[in-house]
Amino acid sequence: MPYPRRVLAARGRFGQATGRTALFGQPVNVVGPGTLGSGGERWVAPALECKELQWQNATLQSDGSRKIDFEGKLVSFTLGEPDVRHFELGVSYAEITRSELLRRQMGGRRGAL
Repeated sequence: MPYPRRVLAARGRFGQATGRTALFGQPVNVVGPGTLGSGGERWVAPALECKELQWQNATLQSDGSRKIDFEGKLVSFTLGEPDVRHFELGVSYAEITRSELLRRQMGGRRGAL
């Protein structure tokens, strides 16, 4: 599948698509700098709504090489449903109506607005 010459990189910046590869089994577009003088690159996964799986901020040197100033890399990735334990409400959770919530917030005071 051909990749677009210009792709939307993270944070709404445009950069030149310079290649394709795979990280953690996900196809990614390598996106070059969107501004002159920047040597940064981002590896974005279109199938994951262009999430950055890796990034580098670099400075272009006078000889054309890049000096990496900062770098971020994904440590692990598992595609699938999240663990349901992350969504458990606990034993102290109680579902109440809006009117009950208002009553509790007012502390049983009558006539208060």
